[in-house]
Amino acid sequence: MTSRIDLLSPALKQDPYPVYAEMRRSAPVCQVDPGGMWAVARHDDVVHVLKNPQVFSSRGFRVATNPPWLGGNPLSESMLTMDPPEHGRQRALINRAFLGPAMARLEPRVRAFAEQTVAALPLGEPFDIMPPYALRIPAYAIGETLGLDPAMHAQLKRWADLITGGVTTVRPDDEVRKQIARDAVRELRAHFSDLLEQRRRRWHRAS
Repeated sequence: MTSRIDLLSPALKQDPYPVYAEMRRSAPVCQVDPGGMWAVARHDDVVHVLKNPQVFSSRGFRVATNPPWLGGNPLSESMLTMDPPEHGRQRALINRAFLGPAMARLEPRVRAFAEQTVAALPLGEPFDIMPPYALRIPAYAIGETLGLDPAMHAQLKRWADLITGGVTTVRPDDEVRKQIARDAVRELRAHFSDLLEQRRRRWHRAS
């Protein structure tokens, strides 16, 4: 491949699979736009990267997800950007929320929501399955795991998109998208700060 792949190009977003196949054939490790991040395309190479944090550090995501214009990003401070052993210590704090008993309690609610969502899908006409179904289910499951008001699930998904791809795919001259990302970080921090304070007060009253 003679030039960088633009992950935001309309042609790639319409049909990315031929480009992915070409990457695997001729550019299995290459820089991509926007941002010049490195992409690894072959399965064995991806596994090697993931299993060798001493060489391929997750801390690079701190830089990629927190550019100077953003002024801070909760994602950049999370365990997703940590390497062992720090990552393991943080993960141990939340493991119980994802073990079998917790998932068994969550399953009936997610199943019921999935059934309601399927029932609301249009019949007899083509449609994109992603917005009305595939994107709503994980947002609901994460929102329920966090104990959020169901009315906040869609907003949670929006914030998550804006502090990840909404940051790493912003072009240097796109001041509008930069401000949208900054607003999302501010709103997310404010909401969860208030939520944590409410839960602390309830815990102290109950203890």
